[in-house]
Amino acid sequence: MKHGAWYNVFLPYRYNDGSSIEAAKFLAIQESLIQRFGGLTRFEQPLFSMQGSWTGFGFTQTEDVKIYGVFSDDINSAREFLEHHKRLWQSSDWLDQEILFMTESAVEVL
Repeated sequence: MKHGAWYNVFLPYRYNDGSSIEAAKFLAIQESLIQRFGGLTRFEQPLFSMQGSWTGFGFTQTEDVKIYGVFSDDINSAREFLEHHKRLWQSSDWLDQEILFMTESAVEVL
């Protein structure tokens, strides 16, 4: 069996001002993940309707999200790559988000 980690990157469809994030930005994110991890699993509309909700600034906000998932057996290198790209992607030059949610789960590949 192969041990490693599964990473989920949660991406909003819209900027904080409500305008749509350009498709080219999602494609660039996909390409960088595929290049680094050798593959990508996409969970996105219309096949999967997903929403994220959080409370802040005195109210609860809900928005549609897509999730890109990747596997790595080199956890330290994967974390370094994702931590760097998280800062890049949440910046005002990319997705302009206060927070970009990512998760890591230990896995064994059968």
